[in-house]
Amino acid sequence: MNKKTIITAAIIIGLIFGFYLLQAPREVRGEMEVYMGENCQCCEVYANIMSRNYEVEKKVLSNVELGELKNEWGIPRELSSCHTTIIDDYLVEGHIPMEAIEELRKTGKEIEGIGMAGMPAGSPGMGGFKNEPFEIYEISEPNLKGNLFLEL
Repeated sequence: MNKKTIITAAIIIGLIFGFYLLQAPREVRGEMEVYMGENCQCCEVYANIMSRNYEVEKKVLSNVELGELKNEWGIPRELSSCHTTIIDDYLVEGHIPMEAIEELRKTGKEIEGIGMAGMPAGSPGMGGFKNEPFEIYEISEPNLKGNLFLEL
């Protein structure tokens, strides 16, 4: 076999294996609502990633409506991101990894929720590679960024 054939075969095998991994059985751990702005592709990707383990209801709002909702729910500006998720009466702001959501649900802390500022590379829904730890903060009171909840 020549080099081109070997490379082509390796790519095909990799694609088949990748497709198999994407078809892994779901383990539904609960329900969540993802409030996202219209035409936001990373929000759509985030919701699809979460749907591997949760029943996800996507709620698409205008950017103005989403901003008003974040205001009403007391999302701190310094933690604001492009989408807000509700799970077990907790607010989950931004591209929070599944591990942090599970930790929040396990702890049963008396907080409003958790948030991670911006759209860090390598986080669920964002492209690229993680190049620094994800700092996830408590939303302890409306409009107040609380203590560090978890660093992943």
